[in-house]
Amino acid sequence: MKIGYVNGIAGELEVLPDRTALSDIGCDLIFEDRGAASGETGPGLLKAMAEVTTGDTLVVVRLNRLGRSARDVAVIVSRLKIVGANLCALDDGIDTGASGGQQTANAILALGALEGGTHARIVRAGMKAAKERGKTFGRQERMSADQIAQAQRLMREDGMSYSEAARALRLPVSTVWKTLRRKQYAACIKDPDEPAVP
Repeated sequence: MKIGYVNGIAGELEVLPDRTALSDIGCDLIFEDRGAASGETGPGLLKAMAEVTTGDTLVVVRLNRLGRSARDVAVIVSRLKIVGANLCALDDGIDTGASGGQQTANAILALGALEGGTHARIVRAGMKAAKERGKTFGRQERMSADQIAQAQRLMREDGMSYSEAARALRLPVSTVWKTLRRKQYAACIKDPDEPAVP
């Protein structure tokens, strides 16, 4: 069975020419999405994939109807391979059910993996460069440098507990405890209510 899929790609394309092309080649069912966002699988594609079984062919006019990246297309090709179905992209001349089609499918999967690896390397390089410029990642400190210094002074000089210092600074005890422990200002204190050792 031939199952067609049409995607208007965020309103950029009119779907009527695609529907006509899929009808002309004899698609038994045609599913449609209009403007599925990048990285989002539309309900039409989900229905089409649910309908595909062994020996069926998912037909699109062009590969870009399946996703916006090689990785998106590779995910679809991989799912089709698992159920024993094929992919046909009319304008791209791709038919994984034809002679040599499995090599094409394998090439698509390799491109998807390459793109995924390249993306990860770019992200890691960007994070490294940002760290070198002094950018910090993760949750921001809940206490300012002044509050940390003040809490340290209250605990060391005035002998206050974490609870007392937190109350004096009008902060949650857990915030003071975690921040000072993380900053190693109070490494010797085991209990938040135990007086600080000067």
